Amino acid sequence: MTEIDGIVHPADSVYTPQTATPLFPVPRAGDLVLFRADVSNAVIAQAVRDGDGFAFDADSLERLAAMWDDLAHRYTEAVRLGRDLVSVEGPGLEYASTNHAERLRASGQALQQALSERARYCEDLRDKFHAAHGRYVNAEDDAEATVTQEKGKFE
Repeated sequence: MTEIDGIVHPADSVYTPQTATPLFPVPRAGDLVLFRADVSNAVIAQAVRDGDGFAFDADSLERLAAMWDDLAHRYTEAVRLGRDLVSVEGPGLEYASTNHAERLRASGQALQQALSERARYCEDLRDKFHAAHGRYVNAEDDAEATVTQEKGKFE
């Protein structure tokens, strides 16, 4: 016999299975990309803190910056497309139509604000990867200059 965990409500004749508590907070479906980005950024930050250098090469930093730039553009385009929701008007003058239109406009404004915040987040990360790329290239140039300068001393 198999034991099944759950709660039974005899009055309602409904079985509600118990859900296991997740080990980490599960994001909403719409925030999954940003959740994954936050996790990867935390891993990257830890790798850089623990090590004495960059976790990526120059090409990887360029690709990551381009990826964040593309994502920022997508959010910006979604904000543009969401402008129709903010300007909607009810089909009639009765109370129900006006109330539905007001709620839809408020929903559109909240959507635009959320999308704008996500676009800014992506732009910030893009800028950070561009800055990291610049620091990486400068470190490579400095190392090359040092090696070239010191080369004569060891020959």
